[in-house]
Amino acid sequence: MVSFIEKARKWQLKYDIVSDVEKVYGCELPDDIKHIVSCKNDEFISKWARVLSVEEILSANEIMQIDFIGKKLVPLLDILDNDFIAYDIEHKKYVSINIVEDMVFDSSENIDDLIPQDI
Repeated sequence: MVSFIEKARKWQLKYDIVSDVEKVYGCELPDDIKHIVSCKNDEFISKWARVLSVEEILSANEIMQIDFIGKKLVPLLDILDNDFIAYDIEHKKYVSINIVEDMVFDSSENIDDLIPQDI
């Protein structure tokens, strides 16, 4: 089975989107994250996860009522039940965050480790 990140690496970079995300989050994104944010809107990875749209990523603070920018987290995937996978800019890893409890509950250097799998 092809991992999500292997699939994402094949998506064409959209430099205008990457630039907008980097400007909003005040960072230079790693290549893998550049590919993820360049995804066509609402790409479903499984029945448990989808890639956030560009608008959701750029407006996450307002939409989800969490200070992603202040926390230095770039939201990437919706994994249901108010849980999201984000890229932690400061620690250079992926984290799972619950937006209701405003808490990180898991982390990994590999995004595929955090994506719920179809059973």
